[in-house]
Amino acid sequence: MFVRVKKRKSVRGPGQTTFNIVLVENYRSGGKVRQRHIKHLATINEYHATLEHVLYRMFNEIETRLGEINRHLDVESIISEVERKLDVNRPTREQAEARVSQLWQELD
Repeated sequence: MFVRVKKRKSVRGPGQTTFNIVLVENYRSGGKVRQRHIKHLATINEYHATLEHVLYRMFNEIETRLGEINRHLDVESIISEVERKLDVNRPTREQAEARVSQLWQELD
C-alpha cells in the first residue's frame, strides 16, 4: 500500500492547487497491474497546507481514517509519506495552538 497525492487546479480561486490524498494498493488482474482505491484520507489546498493549525487537524483526520481500516498498517510510515509528498512537517499541538493565537492577535 502507498499514498497517492493527486494535484489539480482548484475551481475556487485562480492559481490555487488542491491536493487529494488517497491510500491505494497494487494488485494483479488478468496479468496486468492495477491500483485499488482503499481509502480517501484528506483533501487540502495549497494555501491551507502552509497553516499549522489546518495541517494539525488534517494529520489527525488521516490517523483517524487509517484506524478505520481493518488491516495492519504502519501508520507512521504512511504519515511520513504524506509529509514527504506534500513537502510539509507534521506540526505539534503546541505549534497549532500558537498559530491560532497569533491569528487571533492579528485580528485585534
